[in-house]
Amino acid sequence: MNLPSQAEIAKALYGAWRLARFDARGLEYFDRSLDGFWKSFFAAAIAAPAHFGLLALAGGDSPIAIGGLFGLLREAAIYAISWLAFPLVMVYVARHLDREERYFDYMVAYNWASLLQIVAFLLVSALAVGGVFPDALAGFATMLIFVAILIYQWFIARTGLAIGAGAAVAVVFFDMVVGLMVRLLGQSVAF
Repeated sequence: MNLPSQAEIAKALYGAWRLARFDARGLEYFDRSLDGFWKSFFAAAIAAPAHFGLLALAGGDSPIAIGGLFGLLREAAIYAISWLAFPLVMVYVARHLDREERYFDYMVAYNWASLLQIVAFLLVSALAVGGVFPDALAGFATMLIFVAILIYQWFIARTGLAIGAGAAVAVVFFDMVVGLMVRLLGQSVAF
């Protein structure tokens, strides 16, 4: 597997943007092959600075500030595992939903869309920490972004897996549960 080219990255991000606008044709911009699936994990490398930027914005409450180098290593491990855990679990979920043939359609879009989601959270958090929003509005803006991302994830699940609305809600909920489990297990580990 090669790394994705700049053109492939741009095309995938454009597809993710189209999906964010509830355009199901956004799927057409992804390489939904096995090779495209592996390349979509490059989104994790691109998103990593934004992810750790979010942690830095948490200030003294961040796991890195509290744990120092060990906190940073633990967060890096949690980040990497979180990018792998849900796709692995989705192999079984797709099989259960009888949508194995749509697995790459969903996971490739999901991975590239994760980059947009992290950047959206970083932007709102930076504006809040920078004092652009009053505290009350910052919390509301964060909640609004969170809800928008859940709806976005729902649309990606519904479109990518070609499933009904209820099943897509279940996939998004399952994603949240897997992510929470990875985070809680990772935070319980002491280096």
